[in-house]
Amino acid sequence: DPDLLARARVVGTRLLNEYHRPAVLEALGALIPAELHPRYDGRKPKAKVCGTLMVKTGVTLDAGSWQVDVGEGQCLVGLGHGLPFRMTKGLLEFFLLILRRISEKLALPVYVAPHALGLRLHEIADVELLKLKLRTSWKSWPAVAAGIQECQQLFVPVVLENTSHSKDIKDCVLLVVSSAKDQEKLADAEDLRVRVFDVVNRAALAEHLSERLAGVVWGLRIGRESKAKVPVQMECVPECTDSYERVLCVLGVIVGHVLARAR
Repeated sequence: DPDLLARARVVGTRLLNEYHRPAVLEALGALIPAELHPRYDGRKPKAKVCGTLMVKTGVTLDAGSWQVDVGEGQCLVGLGHGLPFRMTKGLLEFFLLILRRISEKLALPVYVAPHALGLRLHEIADVELLKLKLRTSWKSWPAVAAGIQECQQLFVPVVLENTSHSKDIKDCVLLVVSSAKDQEKLADAEDLRVRVFDVVNRAALAEHLSERLAGVVWGLRIGRESKAKVPVQMECVPECTDSYERVLCVLGVIVGHVLARAR
């Protein structure tokens, strides 16, 4: 059809003009990244790695004294079509801090623990050693301990398969601790109960982590005996085909509980 061909040529000509050509080249993947411009030769690149992908940096989001590079936020959308989702430990802590601040401002009876507490729960199996490390090696522990004692519900995300060479979170579970009696502070609780949110329902892991966390909570109760066992309840969470997405389930559960308390 000559008429259709003529119209196609008009469109093609417009796409190649100075206004549209850059977008066309970008869509075709034909542009050289700005970071590779010759003027940057011999300079340290202002970028950081998220998984195996390079993302731009230079601007930070602040929550109190905590800072996270905005480039890490690009990992949440996979940095492009077909590329994997990732969340870093720094970005997780950013969201946890916001949820903690919201709970404080609204005077909600919940405490969202820093992810560093979960890391220690996962890494240190001996409860007495764990309590000693928390008291002597973690500057934030006094504030965290105070938050635990005053709350009715404690949320502790536990990052699993933590490796020193990667900031990405590959796997995560959530522990929720409360008194066996409704609306009772953990500092006053005679008995505790622990609910574990785990996509793949690892009962043995849940028992070990719950025992350690209960030991930490009991350790804050001066003059009271620690209980040997606490009831552990496994909770259902949405299925995730990618283990890296499990941390999203954990955040979703925390957000849901905070919202329910705020109503």
